[in-house]
Amino acid sequence: MRELPSLMQVRREHDLTSRQLADAAGIPLRVEYVAEIGGLVEEMEAGLLLEAVSNLTGKQYTLKNVQVNIKRRQAI
Repeated sequence: MRELPSLMQVRREHDLTSRQLADAAGIPLRVEYVAEIGGLVEEMEAGLLLEAVSNLTGKQYTLKNVQVNIKRRQAI
């Protein structure tokens, strides 16, 4: 099975800055950075980032084709 590219790899492939991506996603730069380095982010934040990079590049990026680590929801 082929390894998925990271958010950082996708961003760099399209010559985008972390700030551009965070601003386009409407999330704090620190959240974008955490997602890039493989830290855990909320699923909604990951979705916003992937939607933003898709809009900025004209390519479709989702959790199915980009590696983003999602925080697990805690059981109530």
